[in-house]
Amino acid sequence: MKKSFLLGLLVMFSIATVQAQRFNWGIKGGLNISSLTGDIENTKPLAGFNAGLFAEIKVLKLLAIQPEVVYSTQGTAFDDFEGHSVESVKLDYINVPVLAKLYIFNLVYFEAGPQFGFLMNAKQGSVDYKDKVEDTDLAVAAGLGVSFADKFRANGRVNFGTTDIYKSDTADVKSMTVQVGLAYIF
Repeated sequence: MKKSFLLGLLVMFSIATVQAQRFNWGIKGGLNISSLTGDIENTKPLAGFNAGLFAEIKVLKLLAIQPEVVYSTQGTAFDDFEGHSVESVKLDYINVPVLAKLYIFNLVYFEAGPQFGFLMNAKQGSVDYKDKVEDTDLAVAAGLGVSFADKFRANGRVNFGTTDIYKSDTADVKSMTVQVGLAYIF
């Protein structure tokens, strides 16, 4: 009898917990400023964009998990010896970050987690460059954001690449992208 009572309490608590969780989804987009770092010289940031979908699953009042699927243009520009941009490496990814979001004061949040990138396209200038770049990229994402007007969010995030993006063993080159964007929740 005691076990049945405890089991019943556990089931009721589980159902209440599941119902208390909130699920939202939305669209997002913004500006990327990216570069390649490591064994690479004469680079400067390259502007691009990101756009995609996200879901937010509240697990506690101030804690949520946010998976995303985002198209992201990244890469770097190269300078000649006089500081003029001469060429760029453009890398297009489908990125899948899975972020933990910790809300502070119900409006401001800190987000962090892994980001899995899948290379879609790579060009150096007008030349196809995909055979020289790894198909996947693993990054650590961290950022801050703010919720406003109940349906909108603004955030800034930095994605620090942790894996060498080039297939060559001669250089260790990683990606780094700073993102600033807006999101709308449906």
